[in-house]
Amino acid sequence: MVSRVSTLGLGGLFIEANDPPRVGDIIQLFFEVPGGEVRARAIVRVSRPGRGMGVEFTAMSPEARGRLHRLLQRLIG
Repeated sequence: MVSRVSTLGLGGLFIEANDPPRVGDIIQLFFEVPGGEVRARAIVRVSRPGRGMGVEFTAMSPEARGRLHRLLQRLIG
């Protein structure tokens, strides 16, 4: 599924989706950031049909976390 991210942080993100998974479901995420791809496992913490889902990252490689951290620094700074 391809979706739009509306909120992003080191701990997780909110993904827009019409029919999001249920709270507690484990999902795999793949997204492109400057410098490469981020792959992560996450748990759905908030599910709002018609709006989307808030997820918390549960597993991510150190390299992917570094890419995400650099992106957030660029966006904030």
